[in-house]
Amino acid sequence: MSRKGKQRQKRREQRRCVLCWREICHPAESAAVGLTGYMICRSCLRTAKKVAAVEDFREEEKIVERQTVLTPQAIMAELDKRIIGQEAAKSAISIAFWKQQLKASGVASVPRSTLLLHGPTGCGKTAIAREAARIASLPFIHFDATTLSEAGYRGRDADEMVKDLFAATKDDKKAAYGVIFVDEFDKLSAQGSDQRMAYARGTQYSLLRLVEGAELRIGNSFVNTENLLFIFGGAFGGISAGRKRHMNPIGFGAQAVEEIGADGLSTEDFIAYGMEPELMGRITQHLALEPLSREDMKRILLKAENSVFRQYQAFFLGQGIQLQLSSKRAEQLIDEALALGTGARGLQTAVENMVQPLLFRLAEHRTEAEDTWAIEGSA
Repeated sequence: MSRKGKQRQKRREQRRCVLCWREICHPAESAAVGLTGYMICRSCLRTAKKVAAVEDFREEEKIVERQTVLTPQAIMAELDKRIIGQEAAKSAISIAFWKQQLKASGVASVPRSTLLLHGPTGCGKTAIAREAARIASLPFIHFDATTLSEAGYRGRDADEMVKDLFAATKDDKKAAYGVIFVDEFDKLSAQGSDQRMAYARGTQYSLLRLVEGAELRIGNSFVNTENLLFIFGGAFGGISAGRKRHMNPIGFGAQAVEEIGADGLSTEDFIAYGMEPELMGRITQHLALEPLSREDMKRILLKAENSVFRQYQAFFLGQGIQLQLSSKRAEQLIDEALALGTGARGLQTAVENMVQPLLFRLAEHRTEAEDTWAIEGSA
């Protein structure tokens, strides 16, 4: 091709959009010309502008999400308002939920946490996890381990926990970083008959698969469980620390230190209780929750924001009646709760029994001005 022919071909190419290759008849009106002489048509320019606007919005959205990540201290401060005592567990939970928020906001390489909370019934295991999820705005589901079974056996498959979380959340992006609390975990201990041990081990391995990160089909999409936060809870009644192994730190024959938790228990103690070594090896922390003291019970009754008595106080106040609880009656309620042996749940039972006759009375009560009902203790 001659030199002039090449120049004519180049001019024809320059009169076409470099993106869609559409011919541009009126460059001044329907195209933008770059420094190289090549053009982009108005249609491609509008499309590029829309794409840029969407990307800018996504970046702004990520910035907003990162700004809403609460610090562990902020989560702990909110927990203190509603959960009395259990400082070590609240601290560990606050850090775990902070890390989960970071993962949800797009921060890469956040180390995974898997926690085990153990302690007597009513000491706050579920309440701490549920409240932390509410504070951190993370999806949360509570699941009873006694309803689980190995796939193919009678009972619910462990995968259904994840499906229930996504169904309850109705937002796949948020659910992918949700929290699953597996309660009554100790009931899966492999103890007893051969049939019972086989069932318990199979169920534990189905949980292990989820904790390690399994790909599940939910609806029309696949979900990986590696970004979920798993928390296990159980009473583990009768568990005790075994003989601690001492080691010679220097010289030949030195042994590795057995990791002992703040509760004085080692992973070996839980394995001896009937928990599978592989699953316990994935649990990064096990935390003991202490039985609630009498002083703890009093603070829960009178000070905690979610106290059942304070909830009834607010309800009655809305009906124009101010409830006042005498010190003597408060002590009696605590006695009743301690006698039940169910921790903070016992307080709820005692308060419900106390206000039942007041609710009957309220239904027939008519008042124009605010009235005060004092609840005195019995002789």
